[in-house]
Amino acid sequence: MIDLVRLSAADLQSLQVAGSLTSSDLAKLSLQQIAKYDIKGPELRAIIALVPEKFIFERTTFLDEERRAGRLLGPLHGIPIILKDIINTPPEWGILTTQGSWALEKSKHKEQAPLVEKLLDAGVVIIGKTSLTEFGSAKGPEGVGGLSAINGQSQSVYVEGFVAKGDEPFAHTNPGGSSTGSAVGVAAGYSPISIGGEANGSIQTPASRANLYALKITPQTLSTEGIFHIVPTVESLGGMAKTVGDLEEVTRVILQTAKTPVEMTVDRSKTWKDFSFGFVDPGKWRLPSDLFNATEEYCHQIDTAYSAIQEKIKGFGGKVAYPADVPHPSTIENGFIGIVNGEFRDTVNSYLQNLAESEVRSLAEIIQFNKDHPELQAGISQPWFIGPQEFEQTPEEYAKVRKQVREDAGEKGLYHVMDELSLDIICAPTDGPISEISALAGAPTANIPLGFLEPSGRPFGLTLVGRPGSEGKMLEIMYLFEAASPERRLPKLVDHQHIELVFEALGSKDYPCR
Repeated sequence: MIDLVRLSAADLQSLQVAGSLTSSDLAKLSLQQIAKYDIKGPELRAIIALVPEKFIFERTTFLDEERRAGRLLGPLHGIPIILKDIINTPPEWGILTTQGSWALEKSKHKEQAPLVEKLLDAGVVIIGKTSLTEFGSAKGPEGVGGLSAINGQSQSVYVEGFVAKGDEPFAHTNPGGSSTGSAVGVAAGYSPISIGGEANGSIQTPASRANLYALKITPQTLSTEGIFHIVPTVESLGGMAKTVGDLEEVTRVILQTAKTPVEMTVDRSKTWKDFSFGFVDPGKWRLPSDLFNATEEYCHQIDTAYSAIQEKIKGFGGKVAYPADVPHPSTIENGFIGIVNGEFRDTVNSYLQNLAESEVRSLAEIIQFNKDHPELQAGISQPWFIGPQEFEQTPEEYAKVRKQVREDAGEKGLYHVMDELSLDIICAPTDGPISEISALAGAPTANIPLGFLEPSGRPFGLTLVGRPGSEGKMLEIMYLFEAASPERRLPKLVDHQHIELVFEALGSKDYPCR
């Protein structure tokens, strides 16, 4: 009797160590959960492609044999994981990397990403790939969080009624994006851990709306091989989990793909007194109304929780500076659009040209495919493709823009404020543009659950922003927040009572990308 919605990876590992559960049984339970809530029932649509059962159970049989022989690959041995549909898995599995677009429905990559190799070395069981906002929300303004042409609209496990027609892209009913399925899948009990990708809020937003902990690695730290990034200067990968302990373990594996070796130290003996926190003025960091038309009551609930957490930190002996006057991304010349225009086209072209097979080999060909197949667009237009495609700039001109943006957002902006106030961390509401300035500065970001909006029950979070390479310190701080938080509230829309092992094999017809 296993409660997948409640239990962490560490809990599931303890059951396996005790002999109460095998890796094979756990994989069957995960697939059963997906069948119950993703394919049938509420149709959460968190999963865009499942690994064929043949490969899943070959893997779990091997891991169970290794465990019986006393050979464990690590704390994630036998633990299921789901990956965002930007990460190349072993070609023999037959799972495509599509970014949620029909233009890539027949593309085939040559090799798995080094990240996948490291995950397998760590003992995880990859169950499937997760749905996302098509092309990471970089296609057009109609791209509501979690909406893609291939897999439709992913849904929140916390909000009854699901995404309301006509809501703004980040309104209460939306699960957030673009790493939507990676968040929804963990909250729904498909796997206890997942990996997403983020340029601007794509990990933090869905994690916050699924009541999860998450950590985006410092941009440009990791190898991009086998990852379908589109703006590598600001993009990175990151884990999501129900506990900070699980998040630490998946973060350690991700960091094994760093371009240069990274030694992440996490000191669990640290206390609140060891850290100083800067909180931005939430009134200056709201989402624009075209993304989310916030009501006065919504703002009141967020601001109340935001003030309360500051007082809690002070009560525990932590140092709080308020307000931390971090520059708003709207004040950065060229800003995010300057980075997108400088990198999007060439990065997409490079990835596509390295595929083993593909109907499209360039951003221009994707644009043309979409024009030729309007019925395959899920109502999403493509002005954010056309802009970078038509933008003309020399490499030297872009290098100057990139340097200027990074300096204004980072050295002269975010990090200047941290230096002036002697801060370890910047804190801001996750429902806001803090992820944008953090991305431009090249900073790691994390989400911690902060509360729930009433009456919808939608979770919201607090974003933490650190200095480059400070993932260990951020986890130390996240452990403190976790210890000071109430018991995790479970989602309404999935059964979180104990479930028995009843497994029916899933047919390949259930997912279009199989």
